[in-house]
Amino acid sequence: AVRIVVEDPARPANGAGERLALPVTDLDAAVSLIRGLGMEAIPGSARFEVRDPYVRIPYDLAGSIALLRDGGPDEAETVMARHPSVRTVYLTRGIEGGFRTPDLVLLSGPDDPVTIVREDGFEIEVDVRNTYFSPRLAHERGRVVSLARPGETVVDMFCGVGPFSLHLARRGCRVHAVDLNPIAVDLARRNAARNGLSDRIEVHHGDAREVVPRLAAGGLRADRIVMNHPTAALGFLDSALAAIARGTIHLYLMVERDGLDAAIGRVRGRLAGRNAGIRPHQVRSVSPAGDQWCLDIDVRM
Repeated sequence: AVRIVVEDPARPANGAGERLALPVTDLDAAVSLIRGLGMEAIPGSARFEVRDPYVRIPYDLAGSIALLRDGGPDEAETVMARHPSVRTVYLTRGIEGGFRTPDLVLLSGPDDPVTIVREDGFEIEVDVRNTYFSPRLAHERGRVVSLARPGETVVDMFCGVGPFSLHLARRGCRVHAVDLNPIAVDLARRNAARNGLSDRIEVHHGDAREVVPRLAAGGLRADRIVMNHPTAALGFLDSALAAIARGTIHLYLMVERDGLDAAIGRVRGRLAGRNAGIRPHQVRSVSPAGDQWCLDIDVRM
């Protein structure tokens, strides 16, 4: 038996309260059943709008731009109908090149890849064709910032347009942001100025393998290093270790399903005997075959 109890002590029990509407296919049978349970039932009818089934479309939103991971013009039209603020829709056919820029196909709207992304109070200017930016990492950026302390010196080794750097600078950290992509570097500087954080973010243009050891030779000692380049970060770990004596390295990796232990083993092999603990954190599922992980490496001298 099913017992339904509706009780609101703030309303008088005089029948004047709100009623519950139940859609049914057999009105007479439903009324008989409900009254048989000792409850009041008032038969009625209403017109319902018949809508097309909700179509699941894989896409990301970056400001006024939608980035489809699958689909064509029909799916683009559906996404624009769902999000009136979207003016341009691209199909992403993958990430390519050393700058990790997406291969985009215009599906709808003007071919203008520059937009403003609003994230956690920031305004971030993004060029979705010529720089790498993932709106799906907003939660991860928040996680890293929650671990940082005001006054830390941070190196953002693959800063892109600067989203990690902005969050950490607002936290009260002094950030050295590095990227090889000149377009990303220009946008990172503009985003620091746009959000009033130029005094806490110094942006360096160049290869992190060269820039970070040079900063270390000049006396920089980082408390925290962000290595958000999941397909290549491990090859830069030696450069990161040159700039940190005690602190945390956030190393991002793509890991095959059930391959986390092997990935941690590879990282330990690159730590050159440093005393360090590794705390794995799953960032997101990327495909049926693999996931993105962050290994928080606590360097203890």
